[in-house]
Amino acid sequence: MRVDWKAVRRQFLLDPREIYLNAGTFSALPRPVLEAQQRLMAHAEGNPTRRGARNRLRPLWRAQRRVARYLGADPEDILFHINVTQALNQALFSHPWPKGGEFLAGDLEYGAIVNCAREVARRSGMSFRVFPIPREPRSEDELVEAVLREAKPATAGILLSHVISATGMVLPVERLGTALRRRGVRLVVDGAHGPGLVPLKLGSTDIDFYGGNLHKWFMGPKGTAFLYVARDLHLKLRPHVVGWGGVETDPRKHKVHDVKGTAWPFQYVFQFQGLYDACPFLALEETLRFRRAIGETNIRRRIAALIALVRRRLGKELGLRERSPAPEFSAGLAAFEVPGEFAPYGLEEAVFRASRITVAAWKDAPGRTLLRVSPGIWSSEAEIDALAETLGRLLR
Repeated sequence: MRVDWKAVRRQFLLDPREIYLNAGTFSALPRPVLEAQQRLMAHAEGNPTRRGARNRLRPLWRAQRRVARYLGADPEDILFHINVTQALNQALFSHPWPKGGEFLAGDLEYGAIVNCAREVARRSGMSFRVFPIPREPRSEDELVEAVLREAKPATAGILLSHVISATGMVLPVERLGTALRRRGVRLVVDGAHGPGLVPLKLGSTDIDFYGGNLHKWFMGPKGTAFLYVARDLHLKLRPHVVGWGGVETDPRKHKVHDVKGTAWPFQYVFQFQGLYDACPFLALEETLRFRRAIGETNIRRRIAALIALVRRRLGKELGLRERSPAPEFSAGLAAFEVPGEFAPYGLEEAVFRASRITVAAWKDAPGRTLLRVSPGIWSSEAEIDALAETLGRLLR
């Protein structure tokens, strides 16, 4: 199916005077999804108690079933959250880690989640260690071996990203989940960039925990994410926020009201811990409709084509040193080393002031600034050309 990408662009509310190349931080929200969320909010405000609270559970469970199907997971195994940081905090702090064990994290992990893992290790009496991940892998086997050789007899858990937020490297988390489970090591996956960017079949993997954002590449409302928990871990977790569901997740011991379409206590204990606005999650059904109308394959091909153009214009033609691995090992995001004395936010501001283009930048090492470009399906070839021309002028 041929897609009219100019028509797709018109489905977003992006300011026509600006260029938005930062889907890796927040996706732009499709107009029909925003309108669905607004309708849901207006409906709930008609009677905040009955519509916004008491009667939200069945529609929420329906949305959860449909999102879970997209993720290749059983809906009983996912919990909605507002972001990956909260999702993985719930997983890490609820799991009973062994005192005296070791917890590992790759050295390309997102800082907020590393902070969480380090604190979990401290409170649990575990040591914490960061290990190197190959920056320019020559094969998937090299990535797998780099992780497995770090797993020692005392290793209890490992934190890895599915898609590295800095460079777009895709780690083979499915293979690693299987290999680590054989060794008795829990794999905790930061999937902030996974859903909507790379295919997921979570229920067919041996991954223990997977936290994914739905407000990035999936194009859901801001503040939508999820936590996937492998079924065999449901009875092991103990909540740190306790509500009406209490703490007992064993269905043989704990009966719950079937008000949400499921009688599985794990959901009642871990997901329904207090009142919150369900409208962003209910609007995810509209995101699924929007994606189906375009086609998953078309969406992924479009992002891949735009990233290939970014790499050609900024890397090969402009001469910026690429920090992302080869295309077969990455997706969605491309990072480049920028010469000069730019501070990260200074570079972002300089690019925006020069041409009203939004990108991301950060310090990679002392004296080294990286620029990250992450186009969405709304982006055009002309906008990427404009970024290349702007950088060419700024870096003369």
